[in-house]
Amino acid sequence: RPERVQRVSAEANDMDFVTRAFVDTALPVASVRYVADLPHKHRRQKADAPLAGQHVTEPQLDALIAGAQKEVILQTPYLVLSKPAQALFRELRKRPQPPRVVVSSN
Repeated sequence: RPERVQRVSAEANDMDFVTRAFVDTALPVASVRYVADLPHKHRRQKADAPLAGQHVTEPQLDALIAGAQKEVILQTPYLVLSKPAQALFRELRKRPQPPRVVVSSN
């Protein structure tokens, strides 16, 4: 393991390596936004509804998911959907052309 740590450390300090490994291989995209939900959101929730003024997730995330046209990608180590979140995804499925939903847990 110490050899691997030394190798990775050397690579991280090698600007040519970083450019080849990460910059040259990057794909062009129009825009990317990272949005996260609040920790412990389910503990604040009673039965089927969030408390007054609270959202299932950050309001921005709710809006992004509801407005998805082609794809929703969820990167999470542990996915637990609250009742309101389940309802949100059910509504997506009812569309004539629902967006593809991808969950990655790595």
